[in-house]
Amino acid sequence: MTVNNPLKLFSVCMLCTVMSACGDLFGAGGASLEGTGNGRPSPPGLGNAGDGDETDKEFDEAFPLLLSLNEPAYDHCSLVIRELQFIDPVENTPVLKKTVLHVNFNKDHAVPLTVQLTLENANAVPVQIEYPQCDVPVRLQDIKNAVQIFPADDCREIKTEVLQPDEIRTYRLNYNLDRVVDGQWDVHSKMKLIVPDSLEDACQPLPLHMGLNYKEDTQEPKMTGWRDLSMKHK
Repeated sequence: MTVNNPLKLFSVCMLCTVMSACGDLFGAGGASLEGTGNGRPSPPGLGNAGDGDETDKEFDEAFPLLLSLNEPAYDHCSLVIRELQFIDPVENTPVLKKTVLHVNFNKDHAVPLTVQLTLENANAVPVQIEYPQCDVPVRLQDIKNAVQIFPADDCREIKTEVLQPDEIRTYRLNYNLDRVVDGQWDVHSKMKLIVPDSLEDACQPLPLHMGLNYKEDTQEPKMTGWRDLSMKHK
């Protein structure tokens, strides 16, 4: 579940500019519709005159859920730049602004999503990373019920890695969300960044909010388009 990618160091000032198969059906608010010959209901506002209500109903039956993904969260701790973000299920690129997807549970009653943690060492010396060995070093909490959803079990074994100066390391988790939730992703609470000959810096939380709710339970945004992702991921 872990992907290590040493990459070229990017400038700290650039920070300010800055899902495992996917589900059967997804739609995205704000996406442009380039064609309607796909056997799916036309998005609201693009059908024939007088059929708007029927089209809206068909669309909502196909995509009864709203998945909201926030823009990336980033900070630095012990001169290690941390960035937590969601990954676009089609383009495989970071979600850079708040996005709402019209979705449905797949045949396994899950909505797949991908969350990624990136660490960049801006120190002149190597940094030691410690985190639970069983999992990618992130966690998901149910905010409303104050319950940790991922990881489900506590892992006692600690893994140790070394992050060289100017190195960037990426941890990516493909997760199947099987419930409606007002959720918050964060860096795992047991993760530590240790710089030689320096006092250990207690890193602050790095919250990344998301939500999965039925449309009737939330304020639905205006629908301007949709995307069918079922052909992109089998």
